[in-house]
Amino acid sequence: MPAARRFSWSTVVSGVAIALSILGAGAILVESEITLINIPLFVSILFIIGMGIGVILRHPLRKLLPTLPLWLDAVIFAIFFASVAGGTLLLCNSLTADNSRFEETTVIVERKIIKTRHRGGSSGRRSYNPGTPYKVYYLEVLFPDGRKREIHPDYKVYQKAESGDSAYMKTGRGALGLQICEPKSLRLKHNKGHRKRLRYGLRGFQTGNVKYIP
Repeated sequence: MPAARRFSWSTVVSGVAIALSILGAGAILVESEITLINIPLFVSILFIIGMGIGVILRHPLRKLLPTLPLWLDAVIFAIFFASVAGGTLLLCNSLTADNSRFEETTVIVERKIIKTRHRGGSSGRRSYNPGTPYKVYYLEVLFPDGRKREIHPDYKVYQKAESGDSAYMKTGRGALGLQICEPKSLRLKHNKGHRKRLRYGLRGFQTGNVKYIP
């Protein structure tokens, strides 16, 4: 009779860690569209912190990953820490935000972006079917402090928007103090009489020197 497989806690813990890492990375990806911070820098800081914790906890990690080099244990833990901690912090910040205190901020439409996504993908033994393609519509907007962000607004707003248009969007801070925005609140700003396109440079945005182009 074949020998029965021994139960291994390290396998269970590793599987849970991988699942949590994937969920955390997905949360970071979703929240990056509304959180107005430098996401790569934010994740890099968490990764460095995770590396430090991984070195401190090197002996317990050796029990979970006994066949890997010590430095690789720390790297794997840092990836886990950065994804889980980053996703948790960003989610807590946005979900606990008081939207009633948000204020409208003037932004400038820089350009229109169309991205192709796929749904219902499947993979076989020798082939991969990406699924049915569909389009997602984004606007790249410029904030008063010079930051640019790709947002997913209402489709009707996307259709009417043109490069150089001025618009309003609600922004505020979450419970953790990180600034977030509401892409669906974006509304275009039109002048009385006839519509005019606005072209701002960053310098003009900050000083109020605006050129009106009929």
